[in-house]
Parts: sequence; C-alpha cells; structure tokens
Amino acid sequence: MGVAVYPRIENSDSDWVHDISGKALSKGMERLYALVKKQGYKDLMDYYVPSQETLDDWSVDKKAEMVWFNPMEGLALIEAMTRAFEEHRDQLEFPEHLDEDLQSFRKILDRAASEGLRWNLAMSY
Repeated sequence: MGVAVYPRIENSDSDWVHDISGKALSKGMERLYALVKKQGYKDLMDYYVPSQETLDDWSVDKKAEMVWFNPMEGLALIEAMTRAFEEHRDQLEFPEHLDEDLQSFRKILDRAASEGLRWNLAMSY
C-alpha cells in the first residue's frame, strides 16, 4: 500500500483538496529536501501534523493539536522542490509520478492561498 503525503486544508473537505496521490512524493521528499536545504528551506516534514485518528492508531493518549501554516510558505518550498526535481530528474525514483505529485501539491496550495485557507501536511498509510 505505502505511505502518501498530501496537504490538509483547513476547514475544507471539497474534492479539490484530495486531488493528489502523494505516494511518489513520500518516497522522493527526503532526496528533494537534501537538494533544497542549503537554500534555507524547511523540510516538508516540518509541516506534518498528526490527526486524532493517526494518534489513536498509534495508541498515543493525547489530543491532536491542529497547527496551520500559510500556504505561501508551502508554495515556496514546493516550487524549490520542483526546481530541484527538474535539475535532478534522472536521480529520482518514478519521476513522472513525482512530477504529478509536485504539480498537484502546488495546485492545491495555490487554491488554498486564493481562498484564504491554511494548510498542514498529512499522511496516510
């Protein structure tokens, strides 16, 4: 099955917020971060916030605290990761799927920004 990463959008469960697979990005994000960290960008995982369901699945006895981020900050990171991807495409697994995930992530954050919504990173297993 595998892990997928995707942007969770505050107060929205519209179809557009789910328009990403996120599996290729979950596999490639560590390598992409290694390529952009020298430029001062945060790791995509710095935006990860576990949901209550995830905490329950992990048997963590604590209430989830939703922390939200400005989508412009996420867009800057995704754009830097996209540039790094384009420069090192041949060094990354499943480049066509990774490209799709990066473009989908950008579109979702673009729309969130235009609608004044915040985001954080979510994972599914």
